[in-house]
Amino acid sequence: MNFMIFTKLDSHLNSTNNNNNALQICFAFQCSNDIWIVQGDTSSGLAAGLVAFFRSTPLIHLEAGLRTFDHSSPFPEEVNRHTLSLVASLHVAPSELSEARLIAEGVESDRVVVYGNTGIDAARLAEENIVPPSNVKIQQGNNRMVFVTMHRRENADRFESFYDAIGGLDVSDIDFVVPVHPNPAATKAAEAACVKFSHIQCVPPMGYGETQWMLKNSMLVLTDSGGLQEEATWYGRPVLVLRDATERTEAINAGSSVLIGNDPVKLKSLLADLCIPNSKILKDMSVKSFPFGDGRASERLVELLKSSATMDMLRRPLRLKDLSESEQPPKCSSAAAWEVCEPDIPTIDVVLTQYRRDSLLIQLNDIANQTMIPTHVWIVQNEAHVDIRPIVEDWREKHLDIPVDIVSSTLNMKFHPRFHVAYTLSKATYVAVLDDDVTMGSNWLKFCVEYSQAHSDALVGGNSRTFSSISEKGKRAVEIEEENKRVDFVGHSWILKREFLRHFLGAKVYTLETGEDIQLSFALQQRGINTWRPKHIIDDGSYLRDIKRLVSDSNASFLHSPQEPRQWLFCKILQEGFKPVKCSNCDTDTINRCLEFFKKSTLTG
Repeated sequence: MNFMIFTKLDSHLNSTNNNNNALQICFAFQCSNDIWIVQGDTSSGLAAGLVAFFRSTPLIHLEAGLRTFDHSSPFPEEVNRHTLSLVASLHVAPSELSEARLIAEGVESDRVVVYGNTGIDAARLAEENIVPPSNVKIQQGNNRMVFVTMHRRENADRFESFYDAIGGLDVSDIDFVVPVHPNPAATKAAEAACVKFSHIQCVPPMGYGETQWMLKNSMLVLTDSGGLQEEATWYGRPVLVLRDATERTEAINAGSSVLIGNDPVKLKSLLADLCIPNSKILKDMSVKSFPFGDGRASERLVELLKSSATMDMLRRPLRLKDLSESEQPPKCSSAAAWEVCEPDIPTIDVVLTQYRRDSLLIQLNDIANQTMIPTHVWIVQNEAHVDIRPIVEDWREKHLDIPVDIVSSTLNMKFHPRFHVAYTLSKATYVAVLDDDVTMGSNWLKFCVEYSQAHSDALVGGNSRTFSSISEKGKRAVEIEEENKRVDFVGHSWILKREFLRHFLGAKVYTLETGEDIQLSFALQQRGINTWRPKHIIDDGSYLRDIKRLVSDSNASFLHSPQEPRQWLFCKILQEGFKPVKCSNCDTDTINRCLEFFKKSTLTG
């Protein structure tokens, strides 16, 4: 069996001529190989993928499933990787999130494997032999470095403002090292900044080994690169991502990266906090994690390719799965055509949220009393304000039949990661994600599962809202919808089929700061799955209610999260096709004026 491997041939190949050169390379080699492997999202990788498709040659795509859902950012890589996903026979995804995105697009699940990224393999293998760049001159007395790289064409009009933010810092013991990229706009801005500010140092472009040395020995990384966002996690280095959107949200969820967007003020403010001696924020972000793999992706792939079953799969004709197939009722494959087949008994797992409150024991005891006992409980803890380990350990001893685990972060990761936990860790049919300010009656989980089944597998939950109108300045009137109704979104409690979360994880992320409830309902509605609010208190013990002493305390999220992003978010999803239950004036003109208002305001989505 012969393989042709195409890696990142074109760090700067985006011109028409260079794309033609890449095509010529592909055609020159295509006749002598049975399987092609492409890595990444470069134009040469796309060219190789297209030629493989034209020649009916099985294609393996490494680093598959990365998405920003914005064709202009990064350009042209976002379109390149979408296209490669259409023609690849096997997708080697770096993470469960990338896998979820691919499956949400209709890729057959047996064509996706989660092995990590080979870029981390390379960092692991190179780490012991890297040497410092000869051109980096650390100022006398300085012992801290920040590694800065900027080159993306979509940042061309921001280079100067970003460098001014860095240059405006009052630091004397830190060198900001900038390898000057050959992009003319990037070169001009970098060289001007190095003349203007003494703590910014320009050096020639670096080779791979030198770059790895900088990642390992810098205290912090500022970059608009995709690969560096990944590689920095291997060395436990925090990253400030100088882009509007990133396809590497796993690092953000892990707490080691922050998305800056087009916001020099945010960059300067965060840098000031990170650069102070013994910065707590820097320490919290400097955690070695493996959101993109453990450096063994290539070894796993080699073992997979030894299998005859893998070879058969690679030669199988490509097709995109009908996404409606996964929403059909379960069938019994062993039953004869004339036999009546009962579906499997559904199971449920619970994901709890823990921040500052002391409600955990109340909720765990609620879980133990359920008529539908969860098969697993996960507690997602943001920051360690409360030591929950003694509570969990004591509860475990009393309830050996219900496994419970803690997923913790030193940073406040806000609201999205708990849904990632629900999808990637749970194996149950249904999942229930609960805020830390609610309590459940003994029949709540069973009741919600049955209610979901009776309403076409709907998302069900509490604290429901419908949008009744919207103003041109983004302010929207919302109604607390009465019970037993279809609604626009729910909060406090979310119960749904675990499999449906792939639609949420595979969808465009509009903001990570807030609005996960709105974005979840929108992602599901796009797949024909509606949101319902069941009756909360009924005679059989099925209820969801606020823990009154906690729900309106000082830790309530609405007291700390600005509401403008939620207002902007509603306008944005209306523009992109969300269908509210009964909004009276959600017409195109009003939506456009609403978005124009936010575009002119200081709010960044």
